[in-house]
Amino acid sequence: MVLDTIENLDRYSFLPFIKEIRQFLDKHTIAELLDGDMPIIKDDLFVKVLRYTPKEASKGFFETHSKYADLQYVYEGSESMHYVNSKHITPTDKFKLDGDFQFFEASEGISEMVVSEGEFTIFLPGEPHKPGCLADGYTKEVLKLVFKIRIL
Repeated sequence: MVLDTIENLDRYSFLPFIKEIRQFLDKHTIAELLDGDMPIIKDDLFVKVLRYTPKEASKGFFETHSKYADLQYVYEGSESMHYVNSKHITPTDKFKLDGDFQFFEASEGISEMVVSEGEFTIFLPGEPHKPGCLADGYTKEVLKLVFKIRIL
């Protein structure tokens, strides 16, 4: 798991497609992008454009991915993201979504971080994370880009 500012994105060039992500960010006016998925390099790299109001952490679930890493860039707003060691998770069937997702619950060993405007996180395949949570005192809409980077 990584938390950093977008200015430092190039530090992570050991991951595939960081150069292409930088080019995408430089080329597009992010505030004008439409919500939804945009392919960048076929199924190897795409971005999800998301606008939402964060919710209480208790209403969400931890997720992991098998094939893709997430680079979650908060362009506007602020949210809390939770992270937990996989030894503390249990599978849940309370939430289902098609695609490269598995969902879990956890009640111990949870770390929380506030990700603010201009910051990003990277979650590798298998790393349980719960994004989109309400940060204390911040209730405004978030504009976020989630780059899905095929690793496996």
